[in-house]
Amino acid sequence: MHSGEIIAHEYAHTIQILNSTDSNGQQHYADLPRWLLEGNAEWSGASSAFYKNYADYVDFRLNQDLIYLYSHPNKFTSNMILDY
Repeated sequence: MHSGEIIAHEYAHTIQILNSTDSNGQQHYADLPRWLLEGNAEWSGASSAFYKNYADYVDFRLNQDLIYLYSHPNKFTSNMILDY
């Protein structure tokens, strides 16, 4: 992940937090599903890095990102999947 992707990812979380309050100003960020929080942030990061060319994103996803994930299967535990 490049620094611009990280910044966009974390900025998306900032927007999510600021928009997850109720009418009393109470935060409900943690009540949102993790797949929504992280999926939105991941999309924001990827779209900031690959906004010019979708083919570059597909190349990155297939030849770098998925290869890394498949070579580290111990990252995918049943608890991680349930949490997501």
